Amino acid sequence: MNIEPLAAHDRTVFSCGNADLDSYLRQWAGQHQRRSANQTYVGLVDEKLVGFLTVSVRELQRDSAGVLLAKHPAFPLPVLLLARLAIDQAAQRTGLGGRFFAHVCRLAQMLRSAVGCVGVLVDSKPDAVGWYLKLGFVELDGGAVGLTRMFLAVTHIPESRPEAGDASRPDSAPLA
Repeated sequence: MNIEPLAAHDRTVFSCGNADLDSYLRQWAGQHQRRSANQTYVGLVDEKLVGFLTVSVRELQRDSAGVLLAKHPAFPLPVLLLARLAIDQAAQRTGLGGRFFAHVCRLAQMLRSAVGCVGVLVDSKPDAVGWYLKLGFVELDGGAVGLTRMFLAVTHIPESRPEAGDASRPDSAPLA
């Protein structure tokens, strides 16, 4: 799978089983990206769009992360927000979620080196919490109603991530 920034990709046939995520990809992802509000990346297999993720830079109050960030200064800290992650229904449970997660990890590590980034933040849907816990995320207080705020410190991102299909990592992505 190749992961690249969203451009003039055919998004019309993508369906992850969640109408809100499908609609976001078709109608809003490109507009938000053009306005520099966030960045959407798509996964392509044989030129077919099989998944996407959307990330943005946010800030996290040190106190909201408890002891995880206790050694950091007491001001808002930069994080990479994993805003959306979805895999096409035909490609779910094939290991692509782990490949997208590895991409997010690389982005967080690049940000850390370039401008500063203390970790990855996600507001997880209830059915995805277990997947993120297996990846090393911890639950935080806060988050939108019905979602679980979760955080992975960049210092806890493994230097090498197993390839898709490795039993040590979940092999599919939830709809986040």
